Amino acid sequence: MIPNGDMYAGCDAVHAYLMKNPPTVDLNDTALYHCGPVMLKNGIGDTMWHLRAQAFAAIVTMDAHGNSLHAGVEQESGSALEALESV
Repeated sequence: MIPNGDMYAGCDAVHAYLMKNPPTVDLNDTALYHCGPVMLKNGIGDTMWHLRAQAFAAIVTMDAHGNSLHAGVEQESGSALEALESV
């Protein structure tokens, strides 16, 4: 995923909040990126930041429901490796 344009970054508290409450900003046509504690605290509160991205390379590891995608990626990678090994 390489988004361009407006996006929001937030840590665990933002995602927990959004599971039970409506967003305080319009999230339509934007991306919500889970950043952990690496962002500087200068934005909306202490846990959410608005930024404009240009060719920001991001790896998606969670689906829209908060489920980890790691197991699926591991299984697909393992299958691809087995196929390559059998060639």
